[in-house]
Formats: sequence, C-alpha cells, structure tokens
Amino acid sequence: MIIAVLSVLSGCVTFKGFNTASRAKGFDYSQSPRISSAVLNACNDPICLLDLAANEIKDAKPIEKEISYSIFAATYLKLNREKDGLHFLDKVKSKKVLDTFYGSFGSINKGKINKFLADTQRWQSAEIPLPKVLLGRHDKFDKLFATFLIINRQYEDALRVIDTLDHTLSKNAIYYQLTQAMVKEKRFEDAWKLAGKLKFGTKKQNKAKAITLVLHGQYRAGEKKEALDKLAGLTSTFEINSAKAGIAIAMAEDGHEEDALRLLDEIDKQNIRGVGYGGMIIHAAKKGELDTVRSLLEHADGKKIKASFYTKILSAFAKAGHIDTAIEFAGSIPSDIATIYALAELGAITKDEKYFRQALILATEGKKASSVRKRSFGIASKMAQAGFLKEAILTLHNYDNEKIRPLVRLLVFSSVFGSITVPTDPVEVVDLAELDMSLSEPSEYKQILKINARFMLVDRSKIEAIDKYLALVAQVQKKSDRDYLQGRIIPHLAFLGEFEKANNLIAGMDYTVHRISAMIRFANFHIFKKTLGTI
Repeated sequence: MIIAVLSVLSGCVTFKGFNTASRAKGFDYSQSPRISSAVLNACNDPICLLDLAANEIKDAKPIEKEISYSIFAATYLKLNREKDGLHFLDKVKSKKVLDTFYGSFGSINKGKINKFLADTQRWQSAEIPLPKVLLGRHDKFDKLFATFLIINRQYEDALRVIDTLDHTLSKNAIYYQLTQAMVKEKRFEDAWKLAGKLKFGTKKQNKAKAITLVLHGQYRAGEKKEALDKLAGLTSTFEINSAKAGIAIAMAEDGHEEDALRLLDEIDKQNIRGVGYGGMIIHAAKKGELDTVRSLLEHADGKKIKASFYTKILSAFAKAGHIDTAIEFAGSIPSDIATIYALAELGAITKDEKYFRQALILATEGKKASSVRKRSFGIASKMAQAGFLKEAILTLHNYDNEKIRPLVRLLVFSSVFGSITVPTDPVEVVDLAELDMSLSEPSEYKQILKINARFMLVDRSKIEAIDKYLALVAQVQKKSDRDYLQGRIIPHLAFLGEFEKANNLIAGMDYTVHRISAMIRFANFHIFKKTLGTI
C-alpha cells in the first residue's frame, strides 16, 4: 500500500468547488425539496450520509450528476469499498470530469507532491492510501502513483507503472524522476540508461535535461573521466551543448572557473550558454562572492538577462545567509521591475516587512496605474507567502478592476493554500475575508469566502470564527452561492461537535448539487475522524 503523509487533505474531490458547471455563464443549478433536520440528525455515519446524498442525484442536472458520481467514487474508495467506488466512477462519461477526478489525488512538481485531495477539509496531517485499484485507468493517476513509488525507493515497481502510461510525455516524466533518483544515489550507469529512454517528443529538452543531470552529477562525484567519455559519445548537438553547460557548472562548483568558462565558450547556442552561466552565478551567490557574480553577469551579457533571474541570484545570496550581500546586490540591479521583484523576494525570505514597503514605493511612486497593477501582483504574492496576508490584500487592491482582480486574487493566494502555518487562527482568517470584502464588489464575495474557507484548518476551528464566516456568507447575493459556501464549513462545525447546527445548514439548502456536496463533506469528516483517531 502506498501511503501519503501530507498536510493538505480534502473532504472530497475538488472541482473548483463544484464550479465546473457554474463557469458556464448563466448556469442554473437544479433545485429540489429540502431534507428535514430530523432526518439528518438521525444520520451519524458516512454510509448513512452517502445513502442520503445518493437519493438526491435523481434531481440533479446531467453535469451535476457526473460531478456527483465522481465524488461518490472518491469517498467510497477512501472507505476501502472499491466495488462501490468503481460503480460510481464507471458512470462518469465526461472527459473533463474524469481528468479532474484523477488529477485531484495529487499534483507533482519537481518530483514532489504538492497537494493531496486539496479542498476544504484541511487537517494538520493524516495518512491516506492511494487506491491501487485505479492503476491503469488514467495517466494522471498512474504518474502520481509512480512518483510515490519513487519517493519510497520502489524503483522497479515504478518502472512497471510506466508500461500502463499511454502518452510519451507521461513516460518521460517518470523516466526523468527515476533518473534524478539514480543520480542522487550515485548510480550513474543506471541513470544514464534511464536518461536514454526519454523520447524527444514535443519537448526534446526533457531528454537533454536528463543527460545533463547525469553528467553534472557524475562529474561532481569525482567520476570526471566517465562523465567526459559519455559527453564524447553524444551525437545530438542540442544534447552536447546542454551537457557541456552542466559539466561547466560542475567544474565551477569544483573551483575550476577558468576551465568552466572555456567549456562554455565551446557552446554555440547563446540560450544554452546562458544556462551554464546561470548555474555558475547561482553557485557563486551561494558562496557570497559578489564580485564573481558581477563578473559572470558581464560574461553572460547582462542586458539580456530576465528580471526574474536577478531575483534568483538575490535569493541564493539570502538563503545562504548572505543577507548584507543580497542587499548590496539589490542596489546594483539595473532595472526597476527586477529590483521590485528582488526586494519582494528578500521580504519573503527574511519575513521582514520593510523590504515589501521598499518594493511598493518603487512600484507605485510616480508610476502610471497600469504599471502599478503590473508590479503589484508579484509583491502581493510574496507578501502572502511570507504570511503578511493583510498587506497582501491591501496590495491586491491596486488592481482597481473588479473583473481582473478575482484572477489576480486566486494567483496571489493559491501558492499558500498548502501551508498549515499561514495562518492558523481561524478568527484571523475570517477577519481577512471581512477586510477583503470591505474593499471589493459584491460580485467578488463568493470567491473571497471560498478562498477564506481553504485557509481554515478543521482541527483549529473556533465557533466564533464560524459564526462570523456565516454572517459574511449572508451578504452574498445568490442563494445558490450561499448554499455552496455554507457547505464548505460543515466539517469545521462537525469537529466542534456542532452536528445539529451543521445539519440545520444542510436542511436549509435548496440547491441539489450543493446539498450533495455538503453531505459528502460531512461523510468525509467521519472518515478523517476515524483515520486520525484524535477527535
């Protein structure tokens, strides 16, 4: 059994909070007769709640049924009732719904799992098994399963999963992760064979990256002749150039900068040569060598360096503890926008608000409104990551267009959904929603409260925070949106033992799909309660 120990868990599969259907302009949710509180109060286990919710499906519209089936499937699988789970899953015909279902078990970034059923039921930690019965049904799930196998060092099993994958890019992703794992274990010959299995496909750089990874690691491990012999055997110009850049970085990391520069001069593609210079620059920054960084920037043609790379350099200085050097470097960055991003990064690393203030001054004073908006996004995102959520909200409102602001809001806060420390006090969380709503248009209220619910850890719930949240929900104009938002707080009420209050909310819902969602979240609360064994 594959177990994921992660900090972000869900009550149900996420379909943008049941918004797969609602994004269609003017979508009219189905309504059906309410369920009485007495019936709900008599239902205190997940199976009873699932049965009640299943009775509601007949009143749903086709797209609502498809989404509901997938959520039933996920819940039954968590109960280890595979037959029931697959029964509901096989009812789903929509490719979009299936893609979302299989993608909701987790997302992979740089060989790590970013989220695991990340929706509303966010606990501090839990162990949830990946249902092996889903293997071979969808590339997204199979890739995720293979990633867990690699993390658990079950490499042969991961290789067998590759045979179930349909798409070349999916196979490439797993071969690349396996190559990384072999390099980390200094099994360079195995890594070389795996790198050779990557196909060019539509992203030929994947194979070149894998080859470069192997040769860089082997050279750094002291097997220099073996790495250079492999380089000499390459025939693709793209792979040769990429590998030379990787070996040049390894040379610099070994203290042989002149040899590294000579090897880079052999690369005839400026963009690949730039990758080599970039690696050398980051290495020098980690060592706190400001003069070396500046010299290499001149070699790399500083005029063509992207603003984001200056941020990476400053980050390397700061994360290695060279804060004063990072500040000195920030003062020499040649463009305002690069300096703004760098200062925001420094604020995020040091958790010092003064750097955000400096970035805002540079971004706003004497600037046109369009310029202010462009620069504010990056600052607000870094503020949120650093835990300055109030300041992030205020900065967000430099976007004065209520049609654009919701997209920016989601981008700003999405990067911190996975954190269990930002923030932890539910009263503080709801106060943030109240602040954001006070500055926003009514059309934005639903999104604000949806984001707000995602920040609320179930096992940190407080009744005063929930009551204030529900009072804010009452300001939302559409009844269907109010039903949806009330459903998101059901697990939190259940955690506090407020079962009657939770059931009264469900009993007051008119919209079928939101009532189903609320009952499934309640069922999942009971499942997580049993899993954690701490309530």
